[in-house]
Amino acid sequence: MIHKKLILSATALLLPLQSHADNVSPALPTTGNQPWTGADLWANPMEDWQTKVTDGKASAHNYHAGGDRELVILTAEISEDKAPLEISATFDTIHAPAKGSKGFIGFQLGLQGLFDDYRDSAIYGAGFAAGIKADGTLFIGGHSSEKPLIKNFEQPIDLKLTAKPSDSGTYTITLTAGDHTLINEGVHASWLPGLASYTVSTQAPNTHLVRQPRPKNVQSIKQNRGGSWQAAISNMSLSGDKVTAHPDRSFGPIYWTQYTLEHSGKLNLIAQIAPVITEGQSVTLTVDGQTSTAKINAQSRVATFHLDGIDVTKDHNYTVTWKDHTFAGIVRKEPTDKENLTVATLSCNDATGFPHNLLVGNVKDHNPDLIAFMGDQIYEPIGGYGLLFGKNNTEYDDRTVLCYLRKYAMHGWSWRELLRNTPAFAIPDDHDVFHGNIWGSGGKLADRSGGIYAGAQDSGGYKMSVGFVNAVHETQTGSLPLPIDPAPTESGISVYFTNWKYAGIDMAILADRQWKSAPKALLPESKINNGWPQNRNKQRPGLTTPRELDVAGAELLGKRQEAFLEKWASNKDEKSKWNLVISATPLMTLQSIPEDKFSDAVVPSLKRMKPGEYPSTDIPKLDYDSNGWPQSKRDLAVDLITKAGAVHVTGDQHLGSSGQYGVKKFNDSAWWISSPAIANLWPRRWFPKDGGANRVNGAPKYTGEFEDGFGNKMTLHAASNPYDIEKEPSRLYDKAVGYSILTLHRSDGTVTLANWPYYASPTNETENKPYLGWPITIDPKTNKRVK
Repeated sequence: MIHKKLILSATALLLPLQSHADNVSPALPTTGNQPWTGADLWANPMEDWQTKVTDGKASAHNYHAGGDRELVILTAEISEDKAPLEISATFDTIHAPAKGSKGFIGFQLGLQGLFDDYRDSAIYGAGFAAGIKADGTLFIGGHSSEKPLIKNFEQPIDLKLTAKPSDSGTYTITLTAGDHTLINEGVHASWLPGLASYTVSTQAPNTHLVRQPRPKNVQSIKQNRGGSWQAAISNMSLSGDKVTAHPDRSFGPIYWTQYTLEHSGKLNLIAQIAPVITEGQSVTLTVDGQTSTAKINAQSRVATFHLDGIDVTKDHNYTVTWKDHTFAGIVRKEPTDKENLTVATLSCNDATGFPHNLLVGNVKDHNPDLIAFMGDQIYEPIGGYGLLFGKNNTEYDDRTVLCYLRKYAMHGWSWRELLRNTPAFAIPDDHDVFHGNIWGSGGKLADRSGGIYAGAQDSGGYKMSVGFVNAVHETQTGSLPLPIDPAPTESGISVYFTNWKYAGIDMAILADRQWKSAPKALLPESKINNGWPQNRNKQRPGLTTPRELDVAGAELLGKRQEAFLEKWASNKDEKSKWNLVISATPLMTLQSIPEDKFSDAVVPSLKRMKPGEYPSTDIPKLDYDSNGWPQSKRDLAVDLITKAGAVHVTGDQHLGSSGQYGVKKFNDSAWWISSPAIANLWPRRWFPKDGGANRVNGAPKYTGEFEDGFGNKMTLHAASNPYDIEKEPSRLYDKAVGYSILTLHRSDGTVTLANWPYYASPTNETENKPYLGWPITIDPKTNKRVK
């Protein structure tokens, strides 16, 4: 196995973070073997690094050598001040680069992302590199020594870079490697501001011409896995008047907390811990002086607390403690005295716009009483560096979980300040468990013999290990009340469907992916690929008559959840003012694509309409990844939601929508709201060429009464279709991104539904309205629209 090691001296390990205005010395953890490299550094990627403390030294092993492996300093930034700086470290090669390698060891400076935040820069930032190439030449940006100066890498190399400003406004950068020096004069000042990192890369540095002004878009180093160069790094230091210390930017070891409070007085709280050593480690939760302890789960790195006897009539200060580290927040009193309650829901985050400061602020402006993350808190590409799938789906591999935890840490890094004081939970969807689509098939393990992607997914079940899936469940659903029926599936995968009663809201929270049948084996004539039928022979019955595709024995929610939902709907809590059913996906297929297309693979490349434009060839399609199939089980779920007098709250589809389900006839059932995506690459749309029947006067053509591709009845009242709205960055805003807000009115039990643009909030001077068609106020008791 390939390893990369990072070593700090014993002396450095004994010192706290030195965060003077002009000197920062990042420190690694001092005990145990753990992937985490400390609160001062962000490891790219986390799963390729491990801190190991042996004989007073710490080393970080790189499991997979590759391009752009780096430790980014979080707690310091290079400013725009006209002043000098110095960065230094000792690099000790563990495994020499192969002959002909294009890699390098050294520094990267001026790391900048696209969204003006250090977290974005730490993960996505690009700048310029300086150091030693594998052939022994020294380089600073595009300037290299004329010949190799380092003959071998067997001895430790002290590497130092200084940058000194000149009267002309440029900088002279000097790189010193042992007894060898390279100077690059006239470096443009625009290249230096940003973050800095220590880098070991098997891919070539980008040879930027740093004597010229920095361009708008700077190319990053390739992140491909592979190669052999591994090096130890010690004596790290960044100093100078050009350096600004930011000790408040440290991240971990307690990443964030998430909690719910039940009306009964039970507090359910999780603390997400960095991937520290977990053996024998416990976390303490203190609430109003009362303490409780919980072990850190060795896989998920979550500490979970379920405390009874909390007085729900008042606020409670709480503190989570691990060793000498603390994280504090407030358990807010149950807002039973509020006339209007606010529920915020969000889903589908591909990280475009990370860390979403504007969105987080806009959601906060609504002062939500609770927040629900409805699935796809991560997508596989976020954070870069690809995925680790493991050898198979039966062998647990901790590194696959670390790959997930690095991506999920980005979610918490965005939301933790709001989550520490606001009741919240998350439910996973397909991408959270590294699936493009998932049919859980009762929790069985998928057949990976046909490939890791569509082949495995279409077989049904989970393609990742039981340990991996359970770790995902723990990180996201751990703050929910305990499951109603806690028995795991036959494979050992945990369940989380449950009931949460809070402030007059009675919520049934479902896992609508876990028991859903895979259609491919049940409908062989349809020749399904990745959830889309490819047999287009119009003469074959059952392929073009949607209701005939409803196969006996196919499941949606599964018998256990159906039993729970039936009992919940039949035994309404008279103390509850509102009932909500919360799941990942709506119970229909709200998606149209051109008639001659037979897969949503075309969605990213479809022409983006201008406001007022309407495509002429779109029709509803059969996407088995939706909950429009199997139809009889869809109808049963809708009937139970309607019986409960509930509103169905969902996400998943990237297309914000609201409307009323139909079973036997249009408008005979419950209402739904689906949140827009936070950020997405798949901007689904609903533009059927035949407009909806019985539309509200003046409403868009895409609203009204429809049958979806499976023949399910639905009445659409509003949809946040994607348009080219000429707002930058277009790759974020043209895809109709945003969030849902439900306002629950205590006086009459009505509910106002609204989908808001990412960039809008009620306090914004200009962007202060929901998407077109909202708000919509309904009475769930009668399923009538009030206004």
